[in-house]
Amino acid sequence: MSTLYPVICPVSETFKSLPLGRRPAALSRMAKNAVTLSAEKIGLPVPVTFQKNDRGAPVAEKGVWWSASHKPDYVAGVVSTFPIGIDVEKILPRSESLIAKAVSPAEAALFSRDRWTIFFRCWTAKEAALKSRGVGIADLSRCRVVSVVNDTRLVVRFNGANLSVEQFFFDHHVASVTRPDQCVVAWTVSDCEAMANRSSTL
Repeated sequence: MSTLYPVICPVSETFKSLPLGRRPAALSRMAKNAVTLSAEKIGLPVPVTFQKNDRGAPVAEKGVWWSASHKPDYVAGVVSTFPIGIDVEKILPRSESLIAKAVSPAEAALFSRDRWTIFFRCWTAKEAALKSRGVGIADLSRCRVVSVVNDTRLVVRFNGANLSVEQFFFDHHVASVTRPDQCVVAWTVSDCEAMANRSSTL
């Protein structure tokens, strides 16, 4: 049985204090460091170019697929030998219109948790599933949660295919990563900024 190593890194106050215009690029670099750490843990080649296609989807390098996500407080990254997607979000209130767009009544009925947990479990799972298929949030309406296995796993259907998603709750956040059924997921929280500092001194 294979193991998947998604890596989550906290964003330091140093990064948060950067001018607003510089923050997205800095967070993107940190997320790529998370991807690199994931590759090192699983023993796969580290992506070199981090190339994306014309739709903004990551392109596999030497048979290694990668995915990244970055938010103000945390970034996440993962690699695998199959197409993969990862997303991380902070659990906090959102607009009623967004909830209605992302979670149908039938989907909500599958859960027994509070509405914000339900929303972010659905949202991050769908984001991860769409990323694994190389498409964006524009296809959200074609993505549906069809089964809730337990508190950390659910199944999403997109374009007629079922995708298993593993989830991780931490510090008022939830992260989701797509996974084959025969794969074990080992979440890691690490210091990507320390890695960046180390690399810059080599």
